[in-house]
Amino acid sequence: MNPRGLTVALFLVALSTVMFEVLLTRVFSLTLWYHFAFMAISIAMFGMTVGALLVFLRPQWWPEARLGATMGLAAMLFAVSMAAAVFLHVYVFLPNPYSLPLVWTFTSTAVPFIFSGIFVCLALTRFPARISQLYATDLCGAALGCLMVIAALIWLDGLGAVLACATLSAAAALPLLAGRERWLALGPVALFASLSAWSALHLAREEVAAFPIVYAKDLVQGEIEYERWNSFSRIAVLKPGRGQRYATGWSLSAAYKGPLDIPNKWLQIDASAGTQLLRFDGDLRKVEFLRWDLVNFVHHLRRDARVCVVGAGGGRDILTAKLFGQKRVLAIEINPSIMHVVNRRFGEYTGHLDRDPIVSLVNDEARSYLTRARETCDIVQLTFIDTWAATAAGAYVLTENTLYTVEGWTVFLNRLDPDGVLAVARGVSPEMGRLVALGREALLASGVAEPERHMAMVVNHRARAPHSFGPMAVLLVRKTPFPAAELAQMRAAAARLQFDVELQPGRGLPFFAALAAGRPIEAVRPDDGLVYDAPTDDRPFFFNMQRVGTDAMLYGAHNPVGLLMNLAVGVFALTLVCIIVPLVLARTRLGRGDAALLGYFAAIGVGFMLIEISLLQRLVVFLGHPAYSLSVILFVLLLAGGVGSAVSTRLPPERLALFGPRVLAGVTVILALLGALMPLIVGAFQAASTPARIAVSAAALALMGVAMGTAFPLGMRLAMATRPALGPWLWGINGATSVLASVAAIVIATAYGISASFWSGVACYVLALAAFIRAATPLRAGRS
Repeated sequence: MNPRGLTVALFLVALSTVMFEVLLTRVFSLTLWYHFAFMAISIAMFGMTVGALLVFLRPQWWPEARLGATMGLAAMLFAVSMAAAVFLHVYVFLPNPYSLPLVWTFTSTAVPFIFSGIFVCLALTRFPARISQLYATDLCGAALGCLMVIAALIWLDGLGAVLACATLSAAAALPLLAGRERWLALGPVALFASLSAWSALHLAREEVAAFPIVYAKDLVQGEIEYERWNSFSRIAVLKPGRGQRYATGWSLSAAYKGPLDIPNKWLQIDASAGTQLLRFDGDLRKVEFLRWDLVNFVHHLRRDARVCVVGAGGGRDILTAKLFGQKRVLAIEINPSIMHVVNRRFGEYTGHLDRDPIVSLVNDEARSYLTRARETCDIVQLTFIDTWAATAAGAYVLTENTLYTVEGWTVFLNRLDPDGVLAVARGVSPEMGRLVALGREALLASGVAEPERHMAMVVNHRARAPHSFGPMAVLLVRKTPFPAAELAQMRAAAARLQFDVELQPGRGLPFFAALAAGRPIEAVRPDDGLVYDAPTDDRPFFFNMQRVGTDAMLYGAHNPVGLLMNLAVGVFALTLVCIIVPLVLARTRLGRGDAALLGYFAAIGVGFMLIEISLLQRLVVFLGHPAYSLSVILFVLLLAGGVGSAVSTRLPPERLALFGPRVLAGVTVILALLGALMPLIVGAFQAASTPARIAVSAAALALMGVAMGTAFPLGMRLAMATRPALGPWLWGINGATSVLASVAAIVIATAYGISASFWSGVACYVLALAAFIRAATPLRAGRS
C-alpha cells in the first residue's frame, strides 16, 4: 500500500469522524433535547469500538493482499451510512424520543462509526513500524475536524454540513483504490460534493435550508421564513401565524387593558426556546404593554438608569429600557446569528435598535465581557436566559450555565453601582428557590454580611396564555440593603400591577426566607428530592436540580440526571461486554502481562476523556465563547497529542521497557502540575483580552496534549512487541473505556465537581504507569 496514500486517507477519515460526531450534537440538540446531545460522544466511541472488535474477531475479513481496497470500502461505507443515518433520523417520524425510538436513533447513528472504527483500527494495528506517525496523523486530522465544523456551519445548514463531511470521508477512499474501483468511487464523492454545494447555494439564495428539519422534539415543524446554523445553535424565524401565543409578553399583568395584537415574528432557537422580534417603527406608545410585563419590573424602581442587558435576543429588553426613558443601554448577545437577524436581515422590521445613540450592542459572552469591562451600571437584567441547546463543544457545556453560578453573579454585582440592582427573571418553578440560594452565596462572596436584606422577589401568578408565556418571577438582588422607601415603592408598584411580593427583607414566604437567610429548609418544606445549593464554576449545572443517585433513576429518560444515571449503568455493562465477549468468542486466554495491557489501555482511555471533558467544561468560562472553547481546547489538545505521538518515535524499541515508564511518569507529573496551576492561571488572566486568554489556554493545553499523546503509541508498541494478536482488541478496549469515561466525566462533575473529574483523569494515568511497568516485564526479561 502506498504509505502517502494511507496517511492522506487516515487524515481525512479522522477529520470527518470528529466533524460528524460534533454535528450529531447539533442535530440531536435540535431534534431531541439538549440532555440527549452529549450522547453523540458515547455513540461515536461505541461505534468505533465495535469496529475495532470486528477487526479482532474476524481477521480473515481483512486480508493483507486486499487491505487497501478493504480500507477504501470502509471509508466509503462510513460516508454513505452517515448521510443515511442522519436523513433517516430527521425524516422518519418518531413520536416519542424515549425508549425504543431512542434506542433506534442511537443504534442507527452508531453504524457509521463502526466503519470509521474498522478503518482507523486497521491503520493503527496493521502497520506497527509506523504506529507513532499514523497515530499522530489520526490526532491531527481530528484536530482539524474541530475547526472544520465551525467553518461548515457558517456556510451550510446541519444536513448540508453532514453531506460535506460525507464528501471528505468518501474522498478518503480514493488514495487507497486503483483502476476501476477508484473510478467507481468517484461517483459517491461527486454526488455528496454536489449536494453539499447545492445546499450552500440554496441557503444563501432562499435563506432556508435545502433539507429542512421536518420533526423536532415530538412536533412537526412549521413554515420557516429565515434559517441559519452556527456552531452552537440553529435559529429560525417562523412565518406569520406561528408563535402568536407569545405575542404580548412573557408574563403580562392581569391589570393590562391595552391592545394585545402587537405585530411580531418568533425567532426560534433549536426548536424549543426563542425570542420575539417586535415590529417597531419608532413610536414607543405601540409597545406600552412592556410596562406591564413582570420581567421588566425593575424599571419601575430605577429611572434615568444605565442598563446592562445580558442576552439581547430580539431586542425586547432594549425597547423596554427606551420606553422607561433609561439613559444608556449596553446589550450583550453571544450568538452572532441572532444579532445578524435582528439588526440586519430584519433590521427594518425591528426598528434598527443598533443605530440608536443610547444603545451599544456587543457580540460576546456576558461574563467574559463584563469581567474585562470597567464601566458600571444601575441595572443588570437577565430575562429567561437559556436555550436548552447543546454547543458544538458537546452537550452539558452550555453557555447559560456559566451565567448562573456564584462566580458569574459576583461579576454582575461588581459591575453595579452601590445602589444598583441585578434582576433575574424565570418561570415559576423550583428554580426560583435555587436563584435565591445563588443570590445569597454571591452576596456573601462579595463581602455582604446579611444577604437577606439585599434580596426581593416579585411574582405574577395570574399570567395566562395566549397573551403571556405564563406565571413568572423576578429576583431582585441589590448591592446594598434595600432602603425602606424603595421597599414601599416596590410594594406599591406590585399592588398596582397585581403582582405578589413573595420575598423582601424581614418578610416573605417561609421557604424563600429560609434560603435567603441560610437557614435549614427542612422545617418549612418537605424533602422534594431536589438540590437547592448555589451552583459554582466547579459545579455549574444550574438547571440540573435532580439529586444524583438511585432516586434519579426512577425518572428515567424524562430528566437529564435520570438519563445520566441510567446511561452510566448501561454503558458500564456495554464496556464489560466489549472486554469479555471478544475474548470468549476468540477463545483467547489472558496471561498476567495481558491483563496489565488491558489495564493500561483502559486507564489511558478513561484518563484522556476525563481530562478532555473537564477542560471543556472549565475553559468555556475562561475563553468566553463556546466556539473558542471548541476550537482552542479540542484543536490544540488533539494537535498537541499528534506531536506527542510523533515525538514518541524517538524512543528506540530496545529501550521501550526501560524508558517508557519514565516517559509516563513525566506525563503524570505534567498533568498534575498544570492541573494545580490552572485555577491560578484562569484567575490571573480572567480580565485579559481574548487573544491573550486563547494564547494562555493554548500553551497549557499544548503541554498536556503533547504529554498525553505519547501514551497510546507507547502502549501499542509494547503490545505489538509482546502480544501483536491482541492489538485490535486493545484498541477496542481503549475506545470502550472512553465511552464509559464520556458519561463518567459528567456524572463526576455533576456530583462532585469538574475538578474531581480532572483529578480522576490524572489518577488514571498513575494507574497506567503501574500497568505499563507490569506489562513490560516480559520485554525486560527478554532483553536481559
